[in-house]
Amino acid sequence: PTGSAAAPDAAAAGTAREGIEVAPLDALDPAAIGILGPEEGGFGLDMWAGTPRHLVESLLPRLPVGAASPAMHDLARRLLLSEALLPAGEAREVNLLGVRIERLRAAGELAAAAALIARAPESAVEPDFRRDQVDALWLAGDRAQACAIVAASGLRDRYWLRSRAVCQALAGDPDEGRLTLALIDELGYGDPPFAALMAALVGDGAAELASVPEPAAAATAAAAAADVALPDLAVNGAEPALLVAWANLSEASADARLGAAERIAALGVIDGAALAAAYAAVGFAPEELSGGTARIDAGPRGTALLYQVVRAESDGFRRAEGLRQALDLAGRRGLFLPVARAFAPVLAALQPTPALAPYAEALAPALIVSGRAGLARMWLDMAERELGRTALWPLLAVALGPDQEAWSVAGFAAWAATLGEERARHQAVVLAVLEAEGHVVPAGTWDGLIGDAPLEAIPFALLRGLDVAATSGRRGAVVLLGLVALGEAGPAGANAASMNAVIKALRQSDLAAEARALAVEAVLAHIR
Repeated sequence: PTGSAAAPDAAAAGTAREGIEVAPLDALDPAAIGILGPEEGGFGLDMWAGTPRHLVESLLPRLPVGAASPAMHDLARRLLLSEALLPAGEAREVNLLGVRIERLRAAGELAAAAALIARAPESAVEPDFRRDQVDALWLAGDRAQACAIVAASGLRDRYWLRSRAVCQALAGDPDEGRLTLALIDELGYGDPPFAALMAALVGDGAAELASVPEPAAAATAAAAAADVALPDLAVNGAEPALLVAWANLSEASADARLGAAERIAALGVIDGAALAAAYAAVGFAPEELSGGTARIDAGPRGTALLYQVVRAESDGFRRAEGLRQALDLAGRRGLFLPVARAFAPVLAALQPTPALAPYAEALAPALIVSGRAGLARMWLDMAERELGRTALWPLLAVALGPDQEAWSVAGFAAWAATLGEERARHQAVVLAVLEAEGHVVPAGTWDGLIGDAPLEAIPFALLRGLDVAATSGRRGAVVLLGLVALGEAGPAGANAASMNAVIKALRQSDLAAEARALAVEAVLAHIR
């Protein structure tokens, strides 16, 4: 069940389950609320059983949510939204509900954060929670509800005063807006971008915004409603929540919208189908679509053009060339994973014929990361028959698993021979992932690395805690410790020891699908 965590029968009798504070429903800590039960992907009411409260309070604020890893995003989102009884131990001055809301916001999951706030009792809702709720409403386009909360707040800090001025101006009360703006300036909360936006909103002049003023959610929504030209967003540095709004904001430039969509797809906020729809929505002149793929812009618009060209192309060779070019461009821009998933249905319709063998190693990784490892194997088997080589065996092996793809000395060696710089590090991570996924790596293969492998700083206490949590069946702790161990660098930047430990712990916790998703992302980053 979802909603406020329901106490089990034992709790009603006043007994306690090991490691969990149990109380009647009306005495439960508001931090126990959630919107995901086990049926919706939550990790269960007892996910913190046996986990010291101080550990959760120390590590949850450090939960990484900015890694370019859809697999990590999924785990973090589910962890933060699960309804769960709190771990045992004396509570410190850490508001776990507030931490969860803040981490959801940082992950770009403002709608989920707002849903969590809505489940909380009014007495537990702090002003900072209301900020997240208001921002979610702004970015969802619900100006009326956002302004109702702003009007009721009565707070006079920078955020709430600026929000109040915007609401007054949008409500057709420019004089009140000007008065609030004067108060903002008097208190030292003003700046030129916000003053320019307000001038446009109250009819005191046109605005040319060089940047999006704070609060960004209110300013973005207000500028759009008032037909104020918005500057292009620096999508690489913008917070995920703003990127989500920008991707759907008609007032933003097409390139800014598309760039935002690519970035939130890389973070895992939207899936490949949503990114494909964004590519399909870009308008091109007929001569652009018929001009082939010889000259393609290196930015988001170029990828969108390639998507529309290859989707309409009937010739297998030209389609394969367009797909190769799109994936190569995505790799150079650090967007291979989301672009591969957007292009996957088009690629899946391409038959692996002998004439297309030279494209197999360029196209197969996209099939693997989009969940089509069986089709990728057909491409790679065909390439091996036609060309006598394939250097993608480790990626295929981790995607298929040891039951379908046994250890291959020749396959691993063929891949290793393609490596250049940091050869030992790439091999160490790939071997660690394969072993964690159940492949039996020959001792000789490991021995060959010992002399060359880098001496990495391994956070021993963290990895030891992860192993203990997995052994004792503490699923919440496994997910929390595992994500913290991977850090903001994610599977692409994690060391071999961390990847091996995290994957093993997830598999031991009956999260094998999640472990494999991380494994594929890790090997993809080290395969070439």
